[in-house]
Amino acid sequence: MDFPIHPPIGERVRRKETQRFVTGTGRYVDDLLPPGTLHVSFVRSTCAHAKIKSIDVEVARSMPGVRAVYMGTNVNGRNLSDPAFFPVFERCQALGLPVGLHPFNVNGAERLKPFYLTNLLGNPYDTGIAAAHLIFGGVLDRLPKLQVILPHAGGTFPLVWGRLQRGQRNFDASALRVSADTVPMYLKRSMTLPGVSRTLPALSNQNRWQGAQASTTTGRSAP
Repeated sequence: MDFPIHPPIGERVRRKETQRFVTGTGRYVDDLLPPGTLHVSFVRSTCAHAKIKSIDVEVARSMPGVRAVYMGTNVNGRNLSDPAFFPVFERCQALGLPVGLHPFNVNGAERLKPFYLTNLLGNPYDTGIAAAHLIFGGVLDRLPKLQVILPHAGGTFPLVWGRLQRGQRNFDASALRVSADTVPMYLKRSMTLPGVSRTLPALSNQNRWQGAQASTTTGRSAP
């Protein structure tokens, strides 16, 4: 039995979606503004190859609509427990500005180049590394009111917090530079985990924290 093909192969097809784009009525992702939407602004040095000795966030804090400071999970390979970054965290705490993290220059980037693994694996891994440095490096002990936003639902952190807590108990406390607080205590007090988690184990671990600032759902989204 023959079935007619509509439209016939090779025939020009009139596009139905073009009209709104050529008339200026198309909508793009940037046009979607759900309530509470925030935008990121990047401040770059005006001097090439300059060594930044300090960052003044007070001017930004005084501007309308500023809600947080945006920072990488590492800075040119230097971990967030590096003493050089402490004055930035200290000032953010004083001004009541949360520090929102996002992975940049992720760990093991050379091995992660194939298959888009820099994003699929590198981003959540680097988020977990940053969280561990903030805890074990003593940053959150010295700054108990500092609020940190971990992207991608905390990355690997929700999956390995028990392992980190065991290490906290078993290793030399002076080397870890942390107090007796357990890892979930830091999560409840200092960390927010926004984003989309695609695995139920991560959600299960977050529920065990009972009070961690988690705003996590399962579902599909861009990584």
